[in-house]
Amino acid sequence: AQCGEGVDLQGLFALSRRDRVAGGAYPPAFHGYRLQELAHAAGPASLVKPAPGRTECRYAFFPGCRLGGANPAYVERSFAFLQETLGGAGILLNCCGVPALWAGEEARFQAHLERLRADWASIGRPTLVYACAACRRTLARFLPEIPLISLYELLAPAAGAPPFPELAVFDPCAGADLGEV
Repeated sequence: AQCGEGVDLQGLFALSRRDRVAGGAYPPAFHGYRLQELAHAAGPASLVKPAPGRTECRYAFFPGCRLGGANPAYVERSFAFLQETLGGAGILLNCCGVPALWAGEEARFQAHLERLRADWASIGRPTLVYACAACRRTLARFLPEIPLISLYELLAPAAGAPPFPELAVFDPCAGADLGEV
């Protein structure tokens, strides 16, 4: 929904959260859970590896933190598919950092982006294969130097190939205006 007066409500709300966080007037309960998820995804659950047997890779799978949280098998099966399809792929398990942005934690968000940039560079600056529309939006906006491609684009059968017998894709609100998703 757009404001009829052209006011950027999303930006206004983000500015308000940042201001309240900076002034100590924003209760952590509003975003505490998501920030804990970010801390877990960036801590013990994180992993940065190039393609097996290599020091760099052309592609790396970036499933985001929610896909594996929903069902780790989704990440494992998708990664296996990418290994076969792309002749090897690296993996970057982490969160895109958007919970810190949503919470108005600007310094935390910027630090997380720097870590993602460094992790990406450490495996050869590959194209990231994303599985989450929120991750795509965040990475494209704040790390535009990172090339991105949707996992779902790569899952699409080649022209003339038989269709998948069963496939379900959930496009959350964050993916509403992304034509390639």
